[in-house]
Amino acid sequence: MTKNNVKYREDQDSTFYHQGNYYSVNALFEAIEKNNIKLQKFKVNDLKWIIPYGTADFKRYKKADITTPICVVEDEGRLCTVDGYHRLCKATDTGVKEMNGYLVDKDSLRSALVKTPFKLF
Repeated sequence: MTKNNVKYREDQDSTFYHQGNYYSVNALFEAIEKNNIKLQKFKVNDLKWIIPYGTADFKRYKKADITTPICVVEDEGRLCTVDGYHRLCKATDTGVKEMNGYLVDKDSLRSALVKTPFKLF
């Protein structure tokens, strides 16, 4: 599948952090495919409020492909980017007005929850 039909994957251990929990990036994209969540457009201005709450890694920022869809959840009435922070930062800095992405429902997000995001021993 192409970006429009998902099939985006990262390293096997790639996670993101949201509301005190870690989630598997790949498991989230599998849930998007399984639940047939449709690609849609998001206004960068509606998403960029989150930028001051994170720190962009320069190497990841430089490599960020803003054509790769981001993942967004609705959280307390606000749209929140859960995967695609570096892409969002780059889109903001380069004047991009809209980005493709998936509005992920709570069940799909929950299915990507990682119980232990790292090995203890």
